[in-house]
Amino acid sequence: MLKRKIPDSLVRIVHEELDALVKRLDTPFEVCVSTRDGMTVADYPPGKISLRLPVMAGTLQALGNSIATECSLTSCHNVMLEGANSNMILLSVPCLQESLVLMVIADRQTSLGMLLCFARECSEAICEKWKVLGEAPEPQPVEETPLARILRGLQGRASRTSLAE
Repeated sequence: MLKRKIPDSLVRIVHEELDALVKRLDTPFEVCVSTRDGMTVADYPPGKISLRLPVMAGTLQALGNSIATECSLTSCHNVMLEGANSNMILLSVPCLQESLVLMVIADRQTSLGMLLCFARECSEAICEKWKVLGEAPEPQPVEETPLARILRGLQGRASRTSLAE
């Protein structure tokens, strides 16, 4: 996997907004902001989130985008998972060149609507502060995930099949 550095100013913004989110939620939860390729930018509680979860979150967000494109929905902004004892929301944080994924996991008693609302506000605040700062990281090469290669291959086959018909 390619290593790259997230700008310190973006890391500071993400930490500020995660702190604000933590103060608003009054329920046990975990939260992580990561790059689409799975590099953690910030998490809460620090170090509690498995290293695999940000990678899976980025992959799930990419899969959501592929499904949305296939269904002519343009893009996938969020994904919600309801489990037996917890809920998870993944939100796209489209900060200029640096696309991020915000993952919030809360217990089942937490309203999905409230969770989505607070997470969306956090995502929007990160983007607004990043835009105001006026910094845009240089586009960095990102190694394609195995799932992305498979999906790209399937899309290619589907378009060749439809052209042949």
